[in-house]
Amino acid sequence: MSWLEKRKRTHSIKEIFKIIWPYISHRKKFLILITVVSFFASIIGLISPLLVRELINNAIPNEKINLVWTIGLSLLGVAIFGGIMTFFSRFYAAKFAQQVIFELRNDIYEILQQLSLEFYDDENTGQIMTRVTTDLNAIQSLISFTLRLVMNGLVFFIGAYVAMLVMSWKLGLILVALFPGFIWLVHWFSTKVRPLFYQARRQFGDVTSILQENVTGAHVVRGFAQEESEIAKFDESNVIYRDLRIKTQIYRAIYFSTMTLLIGIGSTLVIAIGGIAVTRQELMLGDFIAFLSYLALLPGPTRQLTWLVGILQRALASGDRIIELIEAKREVQEDPKAIDPPKFKGEIAYQSVSFEYEEGRLILDG
Repeated sequence: MSWLEKRKRTHSIKEIFKIIWPYISHRKKFLILITVVSFFASIIGLISPLLVRELINNAIPNEKINLVWTIGLSLLGVAIFGGIMTFFSRFYAAKFAQQVIFELRNDIYEILQQLSLEFYDDENTGQIMTRVTTDLNAIQSLISFTLRLVMNGLVFFIGAYVAMLVMSWKLGLILVALFPGFIWLVHWFSTKVRPLFYQARRQFGDVTSILQENVTGAHVVRGFAQEESEIAKFDESNVIYRDLRIKTQIYRAIYFSTMTLLIGIGSTLVIAIGGIAVTRQELMLGDFIAFLSYLALLPGPTRQLTWLVGILQRALASGDRIIELIEAKREVQEDPKAIDPPKFKGEIAYQSVSFEYEEGRLILDG
Protein backbone atom coordinates (compact mmCIF):
# COMPACT_ATOMS: atom_id res chain seq x y z
CA MET A 1 0.00 0.00 0.00
CA SER A 2 1.44 3.36 -1.05
CA TRP A 3 2.18 6.39 1.12
CA LEU A 4 -0.92 8.23 -0.12
CA GLU A 5 -3.15 5.17 -0.07
CA LYS A 6 -2.53 4.79 3.67
CA ARG A 7 -3.97 8.27 4.13
CA LYS A 8 -6.98 7.74 1.86
CA ARG A 9 -10.33 9.00 3.10
CA THR A 10 -13.51 10.29 1.54
CA HIS A 11 -13.78 14.07 1.48
CA SER A 12 -17.01 16.04 1.42
CA ILE A 13 -17.88 18.28 -1.49
CA LYS A 14 -17.38 21.21 0.91
CA GLU A 15 -13.75 20.17 1.51
CA ILE A 16 -13.10 19.79 -2.21
CA PHE A 17 -14.75 23.14 -2.97
CA LYS A 18 -12.58 24.73 -0.27
CA ILE A 19 -9.50 23.66 -2.22
CA ILE A 20 -10.85 25.08 -5.50
CA TRP A 21 -12.38 28.30 -4.16
CA PRO A 22 -9.12 30.34 -3.84
CA TYR A 23 -8.61 29.87 -7.59
CA ILE A 24 -12.19 30.95 -8.33
CA SER A 25 -12.64 33.79 -5.83
CA HIS A 26 -10.39 36.30 -7.62
CA ARG A 27 -12.39 35.76 -10.83
CA LYS A 28 -15.79 36.70 -9.43
CA LYS A 29 -16.58 39.10 -12.30
CA PHE A 30 -15.94 36.33 -14.82
CA LEU A 31 -18.11 34.00 -12.74
CA ILE A 32 -20.96 36.52 -12.70
CA LEU A 33 -20.67 36.95 -16.47
CA ILE A 34 -20.99 33.18 -17.01
CA THR A 35 -24.00 33.08 -14.67
CA VAL A 36 -25.80 35.91 -16.50
CA VAL A 37 -25.12 34.52 -19.98
CA SER A 38 -26.16 30.99 -18.96
CA PHE A 39 -29.31 32.37 -17.32
CA PHE A 40 -30.41 34.19 -20.48
CA ALA A 41 -29.55 31.15 -22.60
CA SER A 42 -31.95 29.15 -20.41
CA ILE A 43 -34.73 31.75 -20.27
CA ILE A 44 -34.75 32.28 -24.04
CA GLY A 45 -35.59 28.59 -24.49
CA LEU A 46 -38.83 29.05 -22.53
CA ILE A 47 -40.28 31.61 -24.95
CA SER A 48 -40.88 29.49 -28.08
CA PRO A 49 -43.72 27.28 -26.69
CA LEU A 50 -45.52 30.41 -25.44
CA LEU A 51 -45.32 31.94 -28.91
CA VAL A 52 -46.71 28.73 -30.44
CA ARG A 53 -49.51 28.80 -27.88
CA GLU A 54 -50.44 32.35 -28.92
CA LEU A 55 -50.30 31.34 -32.58
CA ILE A 56 -52.74 28.44 -32.16
CA ASN A 57 -55.12 30.01 -29.63
CA ASN A 58 -55.31 33.52 -31.09
CA ALA A 59 -53.59 34.28 -34.39
CA ILE A 60 -54.83 31.35 -36.51
CA PRO A 61 -58.47 31.13 -35.27
CA ASN A 62 -58.95 34.90 -35.63
CA GLU A 63 -57.07 35.05 -38.97
CA LYS A 64 -54.64 37.71 -37.71
CA ILE A 65 -52.08 37.58 -40.52
CA ASN A 66 -49.90 40.33 -39.07
CA LEU A 67 -49.75 38.52 -35.74
CA VAL A 68 -48.79 35.30 -37.53
CA TRP A 69 -45.86 37.13 -39.17
CA THR A 70 -44.89 38.72 -35.87
CA ILE A 71 -44.87 35.37 -34.09
CA GLY A 72 -42.92 33.74 -36.93
CA LEU A 73 -40.23 36.44 -36.87
CA SER A 74 -40.15 36.28 -33.07
CA LEU A 75 -39.50 32.53 -33.22
CA LEU A 76 -36.62 33.19 -35.63
CA GLY A 77 -35.21 35.87 -33.33
CA VAL A 78 -35.48 33.56 -30.32
CA ALA A 79 -33.55 30.85 -32.19
CA ILE A 80 -30.77 33.26 -33.24
CA PHE A 81 -30.44 34.91 -29.82
CA GLY A 82 -30.55 31.52 -28.08
CA GLY A 83 -27.76 30.22 -30.30
CA ILE A 84 -25.58 33.25 -29.55
CA MET A 85 -26.16 32.96 -25.79
CA THR A 86 -25.40 29.23 -25.86
CA PHE A 87 -22.13 29.85 -27.71
CA PHE A 88 -20.90 32.45 -25.22
CA SER A 89 -22.09 30.35 -22.29
CA ARG A 90 -20.00 27.38 -23.44
CA PHE A 91 -17.00 29.52 -24.42
CA TYR A 92 -16.77 31.51 -21.18
CA ALA A 93 -17.33 28.43 -19.01
CA ALA A 94 -14.56 26.51 -20.80
CA LYS A 95 -12.16 29.47 -20.62
CA PHE A 96 -12.90 29.99 -16.93
CA ALA A 97 -12.25 26.31 -16.13
CA GLN A 98 -8.98 26.30 -18.09
CA GLN A 99 -7.68 29.34 -16.19
CA VAL A 100 -8.56 27.81 -12.81
CA ILE A 101 -6.99 24.43 -13.60
CA PHE A 102 -3.90 26.13 -15.06
CA GLU A 103 -3.15 27.73 -11.69
CA LEU A 104 -4.08 24.62 -9.70
CA ARG A 105 -1.86 22.42 -11.87
CA ASN A 106 1.10 24.77 -11.40
CA ASP A 107 0.61 24.79 -7.63
CA ILE A 108 0.41 21.00 -7.47
CA TYR A 109 3.59 20.74 -9.52
CA GLU A 110 5.27 23.08 -7.03
CA ILE A 111 4.06 20.84 -4.19
CA LEU A 112 5.60 17.83 -5.93
CA GLN A 113 8.94 19.63 -5.98
CA GLN A 114 8.77 20.10 -2.20
CA LEU A 115 7.88 16.53 -1.21
CA SER A 116 10.52 14.29 0.34
CA LEU A 117 12.34 11.51 -1.44
CA GLU A 118 10.54 9.07 0.86
CA PHE A 119 7.31 10.05 -0.88
CA TYR A 120 8.75 9.23 -4.31
CA ASP A 121 10.20 5.95 -3.04
CA ASP A 122 6.75 4.86 -1.85
CA GLU A 123 4.43 6.32 -4.52
CA ASN A 124 4.75 5.03 -8.08
CA THR A 125 5.08 7.38 -11.02
CA GLY A 126 1.82 6.35 -12.69
CA GLN A 127 -0.26 7.36 -9.67
CA ILE A 128 1.40 10.77 -9.53
CA MET A 129 0.88 11.29 -13.26
CA THR A 130 -2.83 10.42 -13.14
CA ARG A 131 -3.39 12.75 -10.18
CA VAL A 132 -1.86 15.67 -12.08
CA THR A 133 -3.56 14.84 -15.40
CA THR A 134 -6.69 12.67 -15.32
CA ASP A 135 -7.86 13.75 -11.86
CA LEU A 136 -7.34 17.44 -12.62
CA ASN A 137 -9.27 16.98 -15.87
CA ALA A 138 -12.22 15.68 -13.82
CA ILE A 139 -12.09 18.81 -11.65
CA GLN A 140 -11.90 20.92 -14.80
CA SER A 141 -15.04 19.25 -16.17
CA LEU A 142 -16.82 19.97 -12.89
CA ILE A 143 -15.93 23.67 -13.06
CA SER A 144 -16.70 23.97 -16.77
CA PHE A 145 -20.04 22.15 -16.78
CA THR A 146 -21.51 22.69 -13.31
CA LEU A 147 -22.59 26.31 -13.54
CA ARG A 148 -23.72 26.02 -17.15
CA LEU A 149 -25.63 22.77 -16.63
CA VAL A 150 -27.23 24.02 -13.42
CA MET A 151 -28.42 27.19 -15.13
CA ASN A 152 -29.47 25.48 -18.36
CA GLY A 153 -30.95 22.47 -16.60
CA LEU A 154 -32.36 23.70 -13.31
CA VAL A 155 -33.54 27.16 -14.43
CA PHE A 156 -35.15 25.79 -17.58
CA PHE A 157 -36.69 22.88 -15.67
CA ILE A 158 -38.25 25.14 -13.03
CA GLY A 159 -39.37 27.72 -15.59
CA ALA A 160 -40.94 25.12 -17.86
CA TYR A 161 -42.68 23.40 -14.99
CA VAL A 162 -44.17 26.67 -13.68
CA ALA A 163 -45.44 27.46 -17.19
CA MET A 164 -46.99 23.99 -17.47
CA LEU A 165 -48.71 24.34 -14.10
CA VAL A 166 -50.21 27.66 -15.19
CA MET A 167 -51.57 26.08 -18.38
CA SER A 168 -52.85 22.90 -16.69
CA TRP A 169 -52.25 22.16 -13.03
CA LYS A 170 -53.84 18.71 -13.41
CA LEU A 171 -51.30 17.62 -16.01
CA GLY A 172 -48.55 19.24 -13.95
CA LEU A 173 -49.41 17.07 -10.95
CA ILE A 174 -48.68 13.98 -13.05
CA LEU A 175 -45.06 15.10 -13.31
CA VAL A 176 -44.93 15.93 -9.59
CA ALA A 177 -45.86 12.31 -8.85
CA LEU A 178 -42.67 11.20 -10.62
CA PHE A 179 -40.30 13.41 -8.58
CA PRO A 180 -39.75 10.90 -5.72
CA GLY A 181 -38.61 8.36 -8.30
CA PHE A 182 -36.11 10.84 -9.78
CA ILE A 183 -34.74 11.77 -6.34
CA TRP A 184 -34.31 8.14 -5.25
CA LEU A 185 -32.63 7.26 -8.56
CA VAL A 186 -30.08 10.09 -8.24
CA HIS A 187 -29.28 9.07 -4.64
CA TRP A 188 -28.85 5.41 -5.63
CA PHE A 189 -26.55 6.28 -8.53
CA SER A 190 -24.41 8.62 -6.41
CA THR A 191 -23.78 6.06 -3.67
CA LYS A 192 -22.90 3.33 -6.17
CA VAL A 193 -20.55 5.06 -8.58
CA ARG A 194 -18.33 7.27 -6.41
CA PRO A 195 -16.36 4.35 -4.89
CA LEU A 196 -16.07 2.80 -8.35
CA PHE A 197 -14.77 6.04 -9.86
CA TYR A 198 -12.10 6.24 -7.14
CA GLN A 199 -11.03 2.62 -7.64
CA ALA A 200 -10.94 3.11 -11.42
CA ARG A 201 -8.77 6.23 -11.07
CA ARG A 202 -6.45 4.33 -8.75
CA GLN A 203 -6.24 1.34 -11.07
CA PHE A 204 -5.63 3.54 -14.11
CA GLY A 205 -2.67 4.96 -12.20
CA ASP A 206 -1.31 1.43 -11.76
CA VAL A 207 -1.72 0.72 -15.48
CA THR A 208 0.04 3.98 -16.34
CA SER A 209 2.84 3.23 -13.88
CA ILE A 210 3.53 -0.22 -15.33
CA LEU A 211 3.56 1.23 -18.85
CA GLN A 212 5.89 4.08 -17.85
CA GLU A 213 8.31 1.78 -16.04
CA ASN A 214 8.50 -0.63 -18.96
CA VAL A 215 8.99 2.08 -21.57
CA THR A 216 11.77 3.81 -19.64
CA GLY A 217 13.29 0.50 -18.54
CA ALA A 218 12.91 -1.37 -21.82
CA HIS A 219 16.64 -2.19 -22.01
CA VAL A 220 16.58 -3.74 -18.53
CA VAL A 221 13.43 -5.77 -19.24
CA ARG A 222 14.87 -7.17 -22.45
CA GLY A 223 18.32 -7.61 -20.97
CA PHE A 224 16.92 -9.95 -18.30
CA ALA A 225 14.38 -11.56 -20.69
CA GLN A 226 11.40 -10.43 -18.59
CA GLU A 227 9.07 -9.57 -21.48
CA GLU A 228 6.51 -12.29 -20.73
CA SER A 229 6.48 -11.49 -17.02
CA GLU A 230 5.90 -7.79 -17.66
CA ILE A 231 3.19 -8.51 -20.26
CA ALA A 232 1.39 -10.71 -17.73
CA LYS A 233 1.66 -8.03 -15.03
CA PHE A 234 0.30 -5.35 -17.37
CA ASP A 235 -2.52 -7.63 -18.54
CA GLU A 236 -3.56 -8.38 -14.95
CA SER A 237 -3.69 -4.69 -14.04
CA ASN A 238 -5.48 -3.81 -17.27
CA VAL A 239 -8.14 -6.50 -16.70
CA ILE A 240 -8.94 -5.07 -13.27
CA TYR A 241 -9.26 -1.57 -14.76
CA ARG A 242 -11.48 -2.89 -17.57
CA ASP A 243 -13.80 -4.68 -15.13
CA LEU A 244 -14.13 -1.57 -12.95
CA ARG A 245 -15.04 0.54 -15.98
CA ILE A 246 -17.57 -2.05 -17.18
CA LYS A 247 -19.19 -2.16 -13.74
CA THR A 248 -19.41 1.63 -13.74
CA GLN A 249 -21.03 1.62 -17.18
CA ILE A 250 -23.58 -0.97 -16.01
CA TYR A 251 -24.69 1.39 -13.24
CA ARG A 252 -24.77 4.29 -15.71
CA ALA A 253 -26.89 2.24 -18.13
CA ILE A 254 -29.37 1.34 -15.37
CA TYR A 255 -29.49 4.97 -14.24
CA PHE A 256 -30.08 6.57 -17.64
CA SER A 257 -32.49 3.90 -18.88
CA THR A 258 -34.59 4.16 -15.70
CA MET A 259 -34.60 7.95 -16.01
CA THR A 260 -35.79 7.63 -19.61
CA LEU A 261 -38.48 5.16 -18.53
CA LEU A 262 -39.83 7.57 -15.89
CA ILE A 263 -39.94 10.39 -18.43
CA GLY A 264 -41.71 8.09 -20.91
CA ILE A 265 -44.35 7.10 -18.35
CA GLY A 266 -45.01 10.76 -17.55
CA SER A 267 -45.24 11.71 -21.23
CA THR A 268 -47.69 8.89 -21.99
CA LEU A 269 -50.01 9.88 -19.14
CA VAL A 270 -49.87 13.56 -20.11
CA ILE A 271 -50.69 12.86 -23.76
CA ALA A 272 -53.57 10.53 -22.89
CA ILE A 273 -55.18 12.68 -20.18
CA GLY A 274 -54.44 15.96 -21.98
CA GLY A 275 -55.87 14.67 -25.25
CA ILE A 276 -59.11 13.72 -23.51
CA ALA A 277 -59.26 17.18 -21.87
CA VAL A 278 -58.91 18.88 -25.29
CA THR A 279 -61.68 16.79 -26.86
CA ARG A 280 -63.95 17.72 -23.94
CA GLN A 281 -62.95 21.39 -24.39
CA GLU A 282 -61.58 21.48 -20.86
CA LEU A 283 -58.17 22.52 -22.22
CA MET A 284 -57.40 24.79 -25.17
CA LEU A 285 -55.52 23.20 -28.05
CA GLY A 286 -52.80 25.87 -27.95
CA ASP A 287 -52.23 25.26 -24.24
CA PHE A 288 -51.99 21.52 -24.85
CA ILE A 289 -49.51 21.95 -27.72
CA ALA A 290 -47.40 24.35 -25.62
CA PHE A 291 -47.53 21.89 -22.71
CA LEU A 292 -46.33 19.09 -24.99
CA SER A 293 -43.60 21.38 -26.35
CA TYR A 294 -42.27 21.96 -22.85
CA LEU A 295 -42.59 18.25 -22.13
CA ALA A 296 -40.59 17.45 -25.29
CA LEU A 297 -37.88 19.92 -24.23
CA LEU A 298 -37.64 18.63 -20.64
CA PRO A 299 -35.57 15.49 -21.44
CA GLY A 300 -32.70 17.78 -22.51
CA PRO A 301 -32.38 19.62 -19.16
CA THR A 302 -33.13 16.38 -17.33
CA ARG A 303 -30.25 14.64 -19.12
CA GLN A 304 -28.02 17.62 -18.34
CA LEU A 305 -28.80 17.32 -14.64
CA THR A 306 -28.17 13.57 -14.76
CA TRP A 307 -24.86 14.17 -16.56
CA LEU A 308 -24.03 16.62 -13.80
CA VAL A 309 -24.51 13.87 -11.22
CA GLY A 310 -21.98 11.70 -13.07
CA ILE A 311 -19.54 14.59 -13.49
CA LEU A 312 -19.89 15.43 -9.80
CA GLN A 313 -19.19 11.85 -8.70
CA ARG A 314 -16.09 11.63 -10.90
CA ALA A 315 -14.90 14.99 -9.57
CA LEU A 316 -15.48 13.91 -5.96
CA ALA A 317 -13.42 10.75 -6.51
CA SER A 318 -10.67 12.77 -8.20
CA GLY A 319 -10.94 15.48 -5.56
CA ASP A 320 -10.14 12.89 -2.89
CA ARG A 321 -6.92 12.04 -4.72
CA ILE A 322 -5.98 15.69 -5.33
CA ILE A 323 -6.47 16.58 -1.64
CA GLU A 324 -4.37 13.57 -0.60
CA LEU A 325 -1.55 15.00 -2.69
CA ILE A 326 -1.99 18.56 -1.43
CA GLU A 327 -2.05 17.38 2.20
CA ALA A 328 1.02 15.17 1.77
CA LYS A 329 3.55 15.87 4.53
CA ARG A 330 6.61 17.91 3.61
CA GLU A 331 9.58 16.31 5.36
CA VAL A 332 11.78 19.36 4.92
CA GLN A 333 10.24 22.61 6.16
CA GLU A 334 11.79 25.97 5.39
CA ASP A 335 12.57 28.10 8.43
CA PRO A 336 10.63 31.38 8.00
CA LYS A 337 13.60 33.20 9.62
CA ALA A 338 16.15 31.68 7.27
CA ILE A 339 18.49 34.10 5.51
CA ASP A 340 20.01 33.87 2.08
CA PRO A 341 23.67 32.80 2.34
CA PRO A 342 26.40 35.11 1.07
CA LYS A 343 28.36 34.29 -2.03
CA PHE A 344 30.83 31.54 -1.11
CA LYS A 345 34.49 31.69 -2.04
CA GLY A 346 37.16 29.06 -1.71
CA GLU A 347 36.62 25.49 -0.52
CA ILE A 348 33.78 23.98 1.47
CA ALA A 349 34.74 21.50 4.18
CA TYR A 350 32.32 19.10 5.91
CA GLN A 351 33.00 18.59 9.61
CA SER A 352 30.84 16.35 11.80
CA VAL A 353 28.19 16.14 9.09
CA SER A 354 26.05 13.06 8.53
CA PHE A 355 22.97 12.36 6.42
CA GLU A 356 20.62 9.45 5.81
CA TYR A 357 17.50 8.84 3.71
CA GLU A 358 16.43 5.91 5.85
CA GLU A 359 17.11 5.53 9.55
CA GLY A 360 20.24 3.46 10.20
CA ARG A 361 21.61 3.75 6.64
CA LEU A 362 24.08 6.65 6.50
CA ILE A 363 24.75 8.13 3.08
CA LEU A 364 27.21 10.73 4.38
CA ASP A 365 29.23 10.36 7.59
CA GLY A 366 31.99 12.88 8.16
